Amino acid sequence: MLESEISVRRAIRSDLERIVQIHETELAVGALAQLSHALRRRFFREIIDNPSSDSWVAEKCDGSVEGICFVLHEGFRHSRCTQVRLLTQLIGLVLCRPEFRPLLRHELLNRFSPKPSSCCEISHFAVSSNHQSQKIGSLLLSKVFNEAREAGLLGVITTSHNTRLLAHYKRRYAARVIGYADLEIYRIETLYLPIS
Repeated sequence: MLESEISVRRAIRSDLERIVQIHETELAVGALAQLSHALRRRFFREIIDNPSSDSWVAEKCDGSVEGICFVLHEGFRHSRCTQVRLLTQLIGLVLCRPEFRPLLRHELLNRFSPKPSSCCEISHFAVSSNHQSQKIGSLLLSKVFNEAREAGLLGVITTSHNTRLLAHYKRRYAARVIGYADLEIYRIETLYLPIS
C-alpha cells in the first residue's frame, strides 16, 4: 500500500464503532480490554471530545479507518462517571483474577496521574491486523511527533505490552523505560520517547 493511499486525520464521533472494533481485535490484552463494549465506546468518545487530547485515525482512500492513535495532554481527565466505572470494573477484574493486581496498580498510577507539561502520552495505538507492516503506524506516529514538536513538547510517553512495538520504540526513537508491571502472562512497560 502506498503512503498516498492513506491519510491521517482527527477522529470524529462517527469513527467510534470502528475505533472500538480495532481496539477489541488488536488490543485484546490489558485492563481496558476487559471492559464492556459500551464502556469502551464511552471511554473513546470522551477522548475524542476532550480538548486536552488529540485523536487520530489513519484512513484509506476508500474511507475505511485502519489505524488509531489517541494522545493525551496535560490536564486530560475522563469524566468522574467514566473514572468510577473504569475503577469498578478493574477492581471487579482483580477480585476475580488476582494475577491482574499489578495491572490495576499500573493503571492507577498511569491512567489517573497528571501528565507532565513537557510531554504528551500515547494512550492507545493500533493498526488493524490486515493492514500492519504497511507504514500506517509510522504515519500515525509521525503525525504525533510533528504535532508534539510544534507544541514545543520535549517527549512522548507511552505504555505497551507488545514486545515488538516496544523494541521498535527503543530502536527507532531511543526510548527508555520509565516504569513497568510484571504480570504472570506479560510485562507492561512505560517508555519515554524524546522528541528530536
